Amino acid sequence: MATPLGDLEQLPGELRNIIYEALIQQRGTQLAYTSKQIYNEIIPYLEEKFVLGFHIDPADYSSVVRIINQSGRPWGTGNQNTFDARSPHINRSLEMPPIDKFKQVQFIIDAPNPKDPGQLVRAWYQVTRLLDAMLPRWCNPSELPQDQSDIEVPKGRRGSNLPAIEITFRESGERTWGGHGMLNHSVPSYEDWVENTHSVQISPDSRDSDLAVILTPFLRIRNAASLQVRLPAAASSDLHIRFIMNLLEERAGSDIPFGMDLHGQDDIADAECLTMQNTLHVWLDCLLDDLRGPTANLLRRDRFQYFCPEYEYKLGTCLQGFEDSRGRHGIGGLRSIDEDLWHHVVGQYFSRLAAAYKHQQMAHARYGKWNNFAKRNESQPEESFASGLWEKWYPRGIAAKSLNIGWKDHETLPWFWRAFPVADRRQATACTILGDFNAGCSDCVGNSRREDRMSSVLQWRLWAYMNGTLVAAEEED
Repeated sequence: MATPLGDLEQLPGELRNIIYEALIQQRGTQLAYTSKQIYNEIIPYLEEKFVLGFHIDPADYSSVVRIINQSGRPWGTGNQNTFDARSPHINRSLEMPPIDKFKQVQFIIDAPNPKDPGQLVRAWYQVTRLLDAMLPRWCNPSELPQDQSDIEVPKGRRGSNLPAIEITFRESGERTWGGHGMLNHSVPSYEDWVENTHSVQISPDSRDSDLAVILTPFLRIRNAASLQVRLPAAASSDLHIRFIMNLLEERAGSDIPFGMDLHGQDDIADAECLTMQNTLHVWLDCLLDDLRGPTANLLRRDRFQYFCPEYEYKLGTCLQGFEDSRGRHGIGGLRSIDEDLWHHVVGQYFSRLAAAYKHQQMAHARYGKWNNFAKRNESQPEESFASGLWEKWYPRGIAAKSLNIGWKDHETLPWFWRAFPVADRRQATACTILGDFNAGCSDCVGNSRREDRMSSVLQWRLWAYMNGTLVAAEEED
């Protein structure tokens, strides 16, 4: 007579446990669905005994995060073992795993190369977008949460609690986070902005080391069973790292969701953590415009491809902050930066939008010529315009602003247009107003919300302004 365990019945329990653990490490869970008894035996290895790992390598070919098992090997095959961090939209691939029941979540972060500063920005995207997907989030990203009902827990979890968290800043060979008691600085700090020259240089003494930049987003962790951070030796004497670590150790175990403890006893609470992260987000986004190196080129291409309402809303929120329950404005916004730098950062937004629009239109033109040639010669199959648009026409990425004839400054904005991106999701973004601007964000395709656009007159004016700029720039080339 067949038993619920089938042939596994002949094996001792210890050997079955070894098989179950090996299967889970390879993401082979099909066996669990063959019988209820096997399911009951295997499920602990997928929950309280399971360690989920994320490997963040800024030198990777793209802005992906490797999902690994306890042995450091890929957890699953194909796209199962990667997390795509290119889009500003929340990646929902981590919705269903019962992370709250896991034994531990590990983050292994390799050091970026300061000679290729775009790697630091890539690491920022990898970490922040991974945490956006993994951590409980606000139901309305435009408003501060007031109570637990304003916190959205991923579907596969029962609560907002997290297992033990371990963060390792790994060094290997020449890839280090610093040396000789000093941490690396791939990009300058916003604190070193020079108002008279509108310029900034890297200072090895600034607080915004590569390690500090990548450690800052983890300040959002709350309700974790425990937190352990393995820092490189060069961080031992850094005061800002010590400050961030004190905040992490103090807040990571709190059962108050992030965003609800705005003003602690020492005012270093969620409001300050929000400001720290949002300032870095806006600053790195601004620096990316003119960073040199191969990684920065590819990141600019990704940003143009995913230049969509979500990108604009997030940038607007970081700039302007939130209003709290007491009616105070600017919570978490850029209160600490120099006023001249504020105007510079805001002023770059429209130039970036215009450059994204122009590069898309240039790709449109190239696609039209290529498609007509293919039709005449019947040598290549006809492809849709959206099929690999940006990778096909910009295989090496987008050149830095100062080297790019298609990226002009717009010091004086069109009189009918606002100065900075909107934070209120009830308002239309430039992407939705520009009806023919679909940069290629797959999350936004078919979701253009035409009813939210402003008047058709404004839409026409912005379209005419953009295309007038396009024609003028092409004539100068």
